[in-house]
Amino acid sequence: MALPWPPAARWQTSAGAQIGVIAAVLVLALAWMQPEGGAGLGFLPGLLFHGLHIGLASAVAWWCSGALLRTGPGRRGSPWPWLVLAGAVAGIVLAPVSLALEQVFGVAELDAGPVPGSLIGALVLEWQQVVPITALLWPAMNLLVVWRQPPAGGPAAPPAPAPDPGPPNPACAGSPVPAALDTARPSFLDRLPAALGRDVVWLQAQEHYLLVTTTMGRHLLLQAFGPAMDDLARLGVDGMQTHRSAWVAWGHVQRLDTRARSPAVVLLDGTRVPLGRRRLPQVAAAWAERAASADPAATMGAPEGEPT
Repeated sequence: MALPWPPAARWQTSAGAQIGVIAAVLVLALAWMQPEGGAGLGFLPGLLFHGLHIGLASAVAWWCSGALLRTGPGRRGSPWPWLVLAGAVAGIVLAPVSLALEQVFGVAELDAGPVPGSLIGALVLEWQQVVPITALLWPAMNLLVVWRQPPAGGPAAPPAPAPDPGPPNPACAGSPVPAALDTARPSFLDRLPAALGRDVVWLQAQEHYLLVTTTMGRHLLLQAFGPAMDDLARLGVDGMQTHRSAWVAWGHVQRLDTRARSPAVVLLDGTRVPLGRRRLPQVAAAWAERAASADPAATMGAPEGEPT
């Protein structure tokens, strides 16, 4: 059963940590059962043997999933076919490593006979065995992460009123204000639990996952970052991308902290959202222009570390 927010541990809002826990459980199960391919190793060597297999495959699939869902046709539509593809790529990478590990652990021996190309034949056979497994296992691991999230069912929450976008700001190229709001098309907000409302505070990209923080709580979605920002811009939500993996709504920002070793956007509740150094000039300019348009005489909103 999904735990209510705030959670007892941070890992419950980290897709990577949850995938890691699932992978660890899988490694323990394989080391305990000692299936064919790792039979006779014993528990501790089996932990290392299967841990190297599962760890490498999970790391490659994790990176590949993010890459596929950030670019090209993977940005839209169902993410599940792309997760299958990412799992298959992980299997392709894993197969030669698996052959080497089998040799190191003494699990199997390559045909050392005089037939030319025996190593290539063994590799092709390994691909045939490994790729279908990883192509199915990776989506299954992600399905567990999605399944344990709070259900999004129940009566739909009334849509939050669109905030006043203010004057157009060229510095806010990351979240343009549309001339006419397009609320008819579905967006990622429709997949949030009704109890969280629709007042988005900030977004954090976690490869092919998105941690959405609203004024009512947090929720992990299997969702690409770019299309989510596009949805918010289309709905007229005034905000900006502050980091390669973060977006904030201006209405929930208290100040910018540019003096720190790690620059950050400080939210009204004190949360520090990463502020990339390459994006800092644009974000600072947008924040200063927003503060000036609200009150030309105000100096409170100037970023820390800059003269007022």
